[in-house]
Amino acid sequence: MTNIPSNVQAYYNGAFLPLDQVSISPFDRGFLFGDGVYEVIVSYDSKPFYLDQHMERLERSLKFCRIAPQQDMTEIVEALFEKNRHLGNHLACYLQISRGVDYPRQHQHSSNVEPTIFGYCFAPVIKSFEDKKTGLSLKTVADIRWLHCDIKAITLLPNGLAKQQAIDLGYDDALQIREGEVKETSSGNIFFVKQNTLYTPESDNEILHGVTRKLLSEIAKAEALELVERKIFTEELTEFTGAFLCSTISEITPITQIDEYVYSLNEDLYTRLHLAFNALK
Repeated sequence: MTNIPSNVQAYYNGAFLPLDQVSISPFDRGFLFGDGVYEVIVSYDSKPFYLDQHMERLERSLKFCRIAPQQDMTEIVEALFEKNRHLGNHLACYLQISRGVDYPRQHQHSSNVEPTIFGYCFAPVIKSFEDKKTGLSLKTVADIRWLHCDIKAITLLPNGLAKQQAIDLGYDDALQIREGEVKETSSGNIFFVKQNTLYTPESDNEILHGVTRKLLSEIAKAEALELVERKIFTEELTEFTGAFLCSTISEITPITQIDEYVYSLNEDLYTRLHLAFNALK
């Protein structure tokens, strides 16, 4: 038995077919080694949101991993959104490119491997503006990920373990800490608030260069808010008055607790950012 829906149109290696009919080889290097990259793009009112920026990041990830598909990724994403409009006007598209099928299993890959391309759409569960005001609770955990978190690789075992650890302890998500430095949550970037100034960890190879993060940085400038991008250390967490995370799916979501420390909602600032973000949809 499987709960994979049959009414979702997927893309797999040149063909569109029902999601529950997709079959991937056990010798795909994505399956065996996590050898691949991915992107998640949303649509509002059936229009892809900041698609070009997502495709630029995907191209960077592919280039870093030396995976070179010949297909047009933008066309695939747009076609998936179109073929799945029956699922709703607000959708998310997951697109994954692995290095491909290579037999026998070996750490190095053959020179003639064809990339495997897989994509599908789903209707994300989005909390309302009011529901988000309850905020999220984060548990600090050791960041055990690799040193290129700026590459959107499918090897997400450390992220999954971190989030599960936080949930098991009664929190909503994990805040990953590396040698005393705040990095990001299991699947989103983080901003802090102090005296109407926004602070966020600096862009380097140890965090994902989030599309929503960049968009929020632009919104901050447009709203005449001071934005400081720098190293943030765990001993500073109690000095901030607020925090929020951002990601493609979560958009902007307040954080009201990290470990035992409770933050205020900063409702005026949150509302201001939320309205500016929604105006771009």
